[in-house]
Amino acid sequence: MKLSCAINVYINDRPRYVKEAIESILNQSKIPDELIIVVDGPIGIQLRNLINSYEVDCEFIKVFSLAKNIGIGAARNYAINRCTGDLIAIMDADDI
Repeated sequence: MKLSCAINVYINDRPRYVKEAIESILNQSKIPDELIIVVDGPIGIQLRNLINSYEVDCEFIKVFSLAKNIGIGAARNYAINRCTGDLIAIMDADDI
């Protein structure tokens, strides 16, 4: 059974919390088969660089960037529609 995990980030998310959330996923006993990160609109350079570093270093991380902020509900649906797993775990950008 394939496991997907989806996280949305937006401009007001703190890079430190996003990093802790992603590291939490990477340190689980069961790592997801894919991690979908949806960037909901423009974000700051520090957060962008953080997300890009994970995308480069982890082949199972897929990042989708939206040109404008569409809100958490729509962005979450966008993420879910890109998941390919049988099971989908939803995380907030500050969950650990």
